[in-house]
Amino acid sequence: MCLAADPTHPGRLYGGTFDDGLWISDDSGKTREPAGKGIAHNWVMSVAVSPTEERNGYLVVWAGTEPSGLFRSGDGGQTWTACPRLLDLPSRSSWSFPP
Repeated sequence: MCLAADPTHPGRLYGGTFDDGLWISDDSGKTREPAGKGIAHNWVMSVAVSPTEERNGYLVVWAGTEPSGLFRSGDGGQTWTACPRLLDLPSRSSWSFPP
């Protein structure tokens, strides 16, 4: 469904799938491993690597899911924290998938 690269770690890719969660590769996709714990849904519809925010030697990674959820990792995808404030947006009642 989606793919993002970490420009500070050559070969590091984050790939979101429709039924199998988020995967991480460190060899440009030749092999992959599931991302660490914390993403509550298996439908990862978007993934992005922050161009500026760095933690623990990695750029911060964001993953968006269906049902609607937003998750953040500051350790290269080993652990994820939910960002529940997304669900407080006033437009929530009009969200749909597909858009």
